[in-house]
Amino acid sequence: MDKISNEIPETYSLSVAIIVSLNCFLVGSTLGIPWSFVQSGWAFSLIISLLVLAILYILAIMLLQVLSRMKILHHYSNKGYTIRPVPLKDLFTDKPQGNYIFMENEEEENQKLVIEENEIPKNYKYDFTILCKVLLGRNFEIVFICVLVTTFLVFAMSCTSGFAAAMVSTIPIGPFDTCDIYQESSFYENCRYKYIFYVFIFLLLTMFLSLFFHFYEHKNLQITTCFIRLFMIFLMIGTALSAYLQDKDIDSDNSADVSSKAFNLPGFGVTSAIMYFTIGGHIIIPDLIQPLKNKEKNVIPMITFVLIISWILCITFGLTLSLTVSDIEPQITLNWKNYSNGENPSDREWWAYIVDVVISIFPAIDILSQIFISVTNISDNIIAVTYKDLKTFDVDKSLVFKIRIVIILISTIIPMIFFDLGFLLAITGNLIITFNIFTINPAALASLTLVPQKCPYDNFISKKSFIIVFFIITSAFIVVQWTSFFIFAFAS
Repeated sequence: MDKISNEIPETYSLSVAIIVSLNCFLVGSTLGIPWSFVQSGWAFSLIISLLVLAILYILAIMLLQVLSRMKILHHYSNKGYTIRPVPLKDLFTDKPQGNYIFMENEEEENQKLVIEENEIPKNYKYDFTILCKVLLGRNFEIVFICVLVTTFLVFAMSCTSGFAAAMVSTIPIGPFDTCDIYQESSFYENCRYKYIFYVFIFLLLTMFLSLFFHFYEHKNLQITTCFIRLFMIFLMIGTALSAYLQDKDIDSDNSADVSSKAFNLPGFGVTSAIMYFTIGGHIIIPDLIQPLKNKEKNVIPMITFVLIISWILCITFGLTLSLTVSDIEPQITLNWKNYSNGENPSDREWWAYIVDVVISIFPAIDILSQIFISVTNISDNIIAVTYKDLKTFDVDKSLVFKIRIVIILISTIIPMIFFDLGFLLAITGNLIITFNIFTINPAALASLTLVPQKCPYDNFISKKSFIIVFFIITSAFIVVQWTSFFIFAFAS
């Protein structure tokens, strides 16, 4: 039976890797950032965003350090050593490496483990599931994969609903009119069938992108959609500023009535979750760095540039629109429905109509560039559950195909019935930061126990004392975030 190798060629230059990663980090929740800034107030949102950026960057560097140690553990496994996961109770201790890595029937006690550099695997991808299995044990792995699959299936279902909703409200099907599934009173009649038609289109496109290509083979699509996303962000910023400078609303000739608070503490849990969801693509970092050339030199600059550029774009987008657009919708593109540049919509210029259509359909294009990444990542993590150890990663093509088919079908069939997933998507953002903090921190501690010697990407972050303090601080951050989120949800 045909096998798919875990190793792929290193074909991405640093610039290409940055652009592709930008497209993967700036997910569809970018369009919810202006609304989230309104909930917390523009000044408080800026403070929250700085805090989120610091947490994200430290977690990213920590993950790179874990991945570099996984290569050495892979090498030990290939040499015949048995590797035991580090129990949770031992994470905060300094027990010797030999307690967990040893050769069966080894005669010499405390034999020093020798690393042969030329035999260390160079370009394998270590998904989060295999990290949990090797470093933290089978039970931790099972909990992780259950949370991961649930979280990303909800995200994938939201992508399906968002694509179909954007298409059905913008592009008519033959002689049939467009409709808004959230406001149309006849949704359960004619509008529903139009919506389902676009769900089916999305199903076909997702299958084509997810089943017949590897992640890195979508390089040109990723680069194209990245530039489209950047163009759309600046188009919305420019048109919003243009109308605001005329003291007009973007979709009417009424005077602009923008009221944005500077501080609103209850919005903390919403803003932090959406910011993390937007630029916290840590789960796909193993995928993103695998095709990168000259990793030891390029990977930290890549992650640094991607996070900082993403953060600057989000801050610029959120601050500008929250201070210039009135009555901001949870999905900001809805504010451009009937865009008129401060004129009466019935008298708008032809180019204003084009701006309206282009921005309204943008969420569909944006989502399409994201869904196959989620499908690939979920399926790879599920498949990693079947790996017995680090000695082999090759899997049957048929297994990959079947798992991706199931994921795609679930994420497209359910939204035909339950389409309003906005609240669940907000919960998803909180879940993502929660399981990243409670996975990457323990994995970093375990990897330092198993491989205490200096590795690539090591710095002050790789010290156990720093990781323990950071773990405590971020755990407290999670408690505050969830508490704030539920207060906001119940108040709303």
